Amino acid sequence: MGDLRVSSHRRCTSASQPLRAVGGGNAGASDCQHPYFPRPDGPERASAGPLRGCTVGRDLHRRATGLFRVVPVAVATAGLIAVLTAKESKQNMAQKLTVVVTGSTGKQGGAVAWGLLGRGHKVHAVTRDPNSSQAKSLANAGATLVTASLDDSAAIKKALEGATSFFAMTMPSGGTDAETKQGIFAADAAKAAGVHLVFTSVGSANRQTGIPHFDSKYEVEKHIAKIGVRATILAPVAFMENLYFIKEQLAKGIYASALSPIRALAQVAVADIGAVAVRVLEDAGRFTGKRFDLAGHELTGNDAMAILSRVTGRPFSYYQVPLDVILQRMGEDAVKMYEWFDRVGFAVDRAALRREFPDVAFHDFESWAKTQDWNALLS
Repeated sequence: MGDLRVSSHRRCTSASQPLRAVGGGNAGASDCQHPYFPRPDGPERASAGPLRGCTVGRDLHRRATGLFRVVPVAVATAGLIAVLTAKESKQNMAQKLTVVVTGSTGKQGGAVAWGLLGRGHKVHAVTRDPNSSQAKSLANAGATLVTASLDDSAAIKKALEGATSFFAMTMPSGGTDAETKQGIFAADAAKAAGVHLVFTSVGSANRQTGIPHFDSKYEVEKHIAKIGVRATILAPVAFMENLYFIKEQLAKGIYASALSPIRALAQVAVADIGAVAVRVLEDAGRFTGKRFDLAGHELTGNDAMAILSRVTGRPFSYYQVPLDVILQRMGEDAVKMYEWFDRVGFAVDRAALRREFPDVAFHDFESWAKTQDWNALLS
């Protein structure tokens, strides 16, 4: 496809119609007059959403890895913690890690923290708010809470004392320059502490995308290579959980996206990122110096909408959000991202990824969707 060209007219298609491009005719206003709050795709922007009671964490962790079973506990975001069999626990104790995890109360960092705890490792969970329900759940499960952020260098350095590993993810909330600064500090701190660093970048950040919040992460990747810290780069594509951002529109029967309904986008479930991170942390010698783009499925908006309709039993109509609205709501960075998605898009060798991590059952969109509590999400 060429550059995305979107007018201010609204485009719609229905999940009950054949999967095809939207026609040239404009849909009636009554079909599409719904509020929407579009968010950029990207690993640092996924937020928590309702999960299906005790089955969600169990299904996600069971499908993400065949190495451990799970039992329910009081967890705000994950719902459950993995528990090893006696044999696995004995094996694991011989190689017990102490891992500092940033973003531990969020989706991505939380998946890593819970996965590590389930494998019997020690977790130093970095959080800005130790009184949050997510933080308290981690503490109750055995994590040591560290009240800090990647902007608090003294606290992070102290947390790394005696640690074996460091899972670091940055946040672009303070701007791309601030995000790069966070990542560079994390790399320097890992180097000084002599620990294995697992840094989460973003898919295709190393392909000169021209997207500011992709490029900021790649600057960190280059710094990691420059200083020679023992490190592994994980680069997730768009989160499947990003669908939570349009739950209000979905509740009204609208599947909203800035992409054409026939443009494919690679996506990954957060649980799978966590499962890969745990494997990498547990086998630092094998994975040091490697970079992995992470994706579980690549599908079009039409495909995702049809799957969602089938799983929920509800009809949806596709609404392509105009790029001028994206510019107003989210800024130029997001526009560049969506233009790049349309023009180029993520490139992930999913077959090679499965060979590298054979025990991680990467979710396709439908298997992920079946784990979500859509009655709660769309109520």
